[in-house]
Amino acid sequence: MLVAVVDDIPDELEALAGELEEAGHQVLLREMPIQSVDSLVMWLQTHEAEALLCDQRLSVSGYATFRGAEAIRRVVRSLRLPCLLVSSYLETELLEIRRWRADIPVVIGKEQLTPENINDGFRLCSSELRGDVPTQRVSRRTGVYIESLSTRPTGIIDVIVPGWDESRVISLPLDLISDPSLREEVRQGYIDWLVAGVNVDAERSADLFFRDFERSPNPEGIWEKLTRS
Repeated sequence: MLVAVVDDIPDELEALAGELEEAGHQVLLREMPIQSVDSLVMWLQTHEAEALLCDQRLSVSGYATFRGAEAIRRVVRSLRLPCLLVSSYLETELLEIRRWRADIPVVIGKEQLTPENINDGFRLCSSELRGDVPTQRVSRRTGVYIESLSTRPTGIIDVIVPGWDESRVISLPLDLISDPSLREEVRQGYIDWLVAGVNVDAERSADLFFRDFERSPNPEGIWEKLTRS
């Protein structure tokens, strides 16, 4: 399989290429800066890439102005190519990745990259693109409790998903709530409960995604119902 590799650090680009070659793939390296996600998509099409491995941080020396998660979301949606997002900074990048996580089947820390899990990751992504979605990636409507507006920069909320783990707080970008009026009500603290599509069977918090937020139809009884289920 011809795998395109995108990374802003030349040594990392070569290291990723080596891992892919050891996994049995041909490699297409993007060494020149990328002007936009659109230009990346065109480059992949022109070179007939069959898959993409992309780093999350791409800003060194003006290599790109976007994050890898945004690029992979676009490639998965428009080209339907299997993609792997990789990062050496998953914990610090998690909030940004969460914005696009619903459309990113596989995220791997660079320190965990091996030929075996590279191939496993591409297989998982290919299966999901064919409609064979694993249980841990299935979106289910569930209650989301707004624990607080984060004390960090404006635009971040802290939530609890009792249907996943009632003791864990998850930070989200506020703009994941696409409805402007609902987003403003949350920002002002007028709402405690929402309903969203969440992959509640995910094993790790890093794998959780959130989509299609709505007002909760029954905020008074939802906590009791979810924690008993």
